[in-house]
Amino acid sequence: AAAVVGAPRATVTLVTDVPLKVRIPRFDVQRQSLMGMEINYTICIEGPGASETIVRKFSEFRELHAALIDKPFAYSLQALPQDSLFSFFSNTMLVRQRVQLEAYLSSLCSHSQVLLDSALWRWLQVDDLTQVVARLVAARAARNFDEMSHLTQSLEAVVAVSGGAR
Repeated sequence: AAAVVGAPRATVTLVTDVPLKVRIPRFDVQRQSLMGMEINYTICIEGPGASETIVRKFSEFRELHAALIDKPFAYSLQALPQDSLFSFFSNTMLVRQRVQLEAYLSSLCSHSQVLLDSALWRWLQVDDLTQVVARLVAARAARNFDEMSHLTQSLEAVVAVSGGAR
């Protein structure tokens, strides 16, 4: 299923049936110095090919967002949650930021144009099967038939390689 969000420039399709789930179940605070801390977010990615766990810093979320805001669909992206200096002093603020970052990633993973773009996939570092299947679902929802044809061929190649590896 897909919902369509209209905008003067283009139509963006929100994909509700992508076989991709992204969660941020926890974060770890690493003390860097007396005043500096670094927050590492554990991200669990579940797709048809495999389940992956990666760790990202807030600066890496910022880099992903910077890569996406240069795209033609940037106007339709959810804003990146703010990185607050005060969040380091409050566990409640850190939990709030974790929840906001999870919602941000979830919104990206339901945005057809983001799913069809390579920036998200480089950042998530998921297996080929998960990437191709999720992109194929997004292309279908966006009615991008050329991309569907290309991704169907990619899916056949990924399945052939996987089947030959057994």
